[in-house]
Amino acid sequence: MNYDFSLLPHSQAEIRVAIPFSEFEPHIEAAARLISEEIDIAGFRRGKAPVEVVKNRVGEMALYERAANVAVRKTYPDILKKILASEPALLSRSPIGAPEITVTKLAPKNDLEYRVRLTLFPEVVLPADWRRIAQRITAERVSVSVEPKEVDETLRWIQESRAPLVTV
Repeated sequence: MNYDFSLLPHSQAEIRVAIPFSEFEPHIEAAARLISEEIDIAGFRRGKAPVEVVKNRVGEMALYERAANVAVRKTYPDILKKILASEPALLSRSPIGAPEITVTKLAPKNDLEYRVRLTLFPEVVLPADWRRIAQRITAERVSVSVEPKEVDETLRWIQESRAPLVTV
């Protein structure tokens, strides 16, 4: 399995993955087993139908699409762990949200290729004089005073605005 990692602008990253057919083939068998567990195939118990029978029943591309889904779910977390281990700068910018996964090449007897687009935590860089800025803002802070009369008026307004209307 080969992968290529690249950082993109706007806190994005992209991983391009290529899985050779020899490594993709077991995922096809796993997908056939999963499909045969979900549908009834005459003459076979659920989950026990051979790959060729499942392929004839649901179609070759449906089988390959399910196999691609299985392969992505299996390989993506491993690749992400390897990338985070090899790029120490990315530990502070770990991925957030759901990845956008796009299968770019899927054909019978060929390699599987897919692309993962991630959103990373943005890189935060504080200015060199951040302490001086914080002191200035703290010094400019204005204290606010509220009189008990204002509190009572606000509470009365909230009570009246949320009171149910009961018709007699």
